[in-house]
Amino acid sequence: MYLKNYQFLPYARTCELLGDFLGCPMSEGTLANLIGECHERLEVPVQQIKERIAQAPVAQFDESGSRVEKKLWWLHAASTPTATYYDIHPKRGTEAIEAIGILPNFGGRAIHDFCKPYFSYGCAHGLCNAHHLRELIFVHEQHQQNWADTMIDCLLDIKAAVALARPTTYHLTKAQIQDFEARYQSILDEGYAANPLAASPASAEKKRGRRKKTKPRNLLERLDEHRHEALAFMYDFNVPFDNNLTHAASGMSQVMPTPGLCRVPRRADTTVGRITVPGQPICRHYQRPSRKASKGSGGLYRVGARPLALACASARSLSRMSACKYICVVSDDS
Repeated sequence: MYLKNYQFLPYARTCELLGDFLGCPMSEGTLANLIGECHERLEVPVQQIKERIAQAPVAQFDESGSRVEKKLWWLHAASTPTATYYDIHPKRGTEAIEAIGILPNFGGRAIHDFCKPYFSYGCAHGLCNAHHLRELIFVHEQHQQNWADTMIDCLLDIKAAVALARPTTYHLTKAQIQDFEARYQSILDEGYAANPLAASPASAEKKRGRRKKTKPRNLLERLDEHRHEALAFMYDFNVPFDNNLTHAASGMSQVMPTPGLCRVPRRADTTVGRITVPGQPICRHYQRPSRKASKGSGGLYRVGARPLALACASARSLSRMSACKYICVVSDDS
């Protein structure tokens, strides 16, 4: 279980390693059956972890594409600092969220990207600003719009102010909040001036549906209409700047080979998403983007050849977890 579901070795290589190093040869089918048996035995603690996340004041949610039998499925993850839940589903939106059952019962603040199905649930929301930074860099580099660069500085300055104040207080001063809100609005005004809606010709036929807008305009309207979600980390220090905790939790799954090439039952593949582990403390560092970033950077933050957004699990967490990563644990003290 440790090699297959934490280290993400393919079935064949896991069986080969067991035979070569431990003298315990095993077929891929036997390994798949063991994973299925483990999944069944972990039903109770898995449910406990789901309930703990649902009762948390803040939780992070994410979904990423994954291949099952050569078809696109979605690996859904929900995380708090002490628990992480994975599940894999053929759908990305509401159908998968309902089937997983965490967000429908969640009463805290959900941190996520701008995937619209999340907003259909009545809990409080917060938007991941790592996504906003990537999109703002794209607008600045590809559309040559300076307001996006100014907004990046604004968001990072707020983040720095929160980090500076957190050790001694639970909130920014009213003057700081008012200054940041005024600065945020001023940047939006500049962006709207650079991206006016195109006037429809009087002779043009009236078309159904929404008017087509540019990517910068869409981003502007999102930052405007959902400003309280984008700035939730400024108002409440319990809210993270981004949802990178969940990104990091599900990132390792992307090194898995295509399940459709492993010649194992799909049940075993879906079980991979059900093995649940505690969340790891994640350290995330942001720097201002290089003004000479290449146009082909794809939205990555770079200073020279080094990525600006760096993630690392704490050494303490790794040492504590090394022997039990493949076991379903509710919390450190359980």
